[in-house]
Amino acid sequence: CSSNNQCPNIRRRFQNCNGSFNLLGIKLPTCNDNYRQIGGRCINRTDFFCSLAGKRNCNYRRCAECLSSDDCPPCYSCTSNTCNYVCQSDRNRFRVSSGSNFN
Repeated sequence: CSSNNQCPNIRRRFQNCNGSFNLLGIKLPTCNDNYRQIGGRCINRTDFFCSLAGKRNCNYRRCAECLSSDDCPPCYSCTSNTCNYVCQSDRNRFRVSSGSNFN
């Protein structure tokens, strides 16, 4: 990419907690997940190994998958503008890049 308009929109999740309901005399908030498009982002990146080797022109641009973890589905966290799986089971601990946009 060379500009933001060449990148797919990022879908950001936010919670709307306007109402509440009464459960045994306790008021509990009612929240809904909502989504809004925040536009695509073309970000600058540097090839670490290229830089480590002392080469020139190690910079490049790519479309961001996320800007914050609110841009990723549940069980994913935004790291280096990519949604990465972070939920863990009792036996298996792993971290995998989703490799796709969630628009």
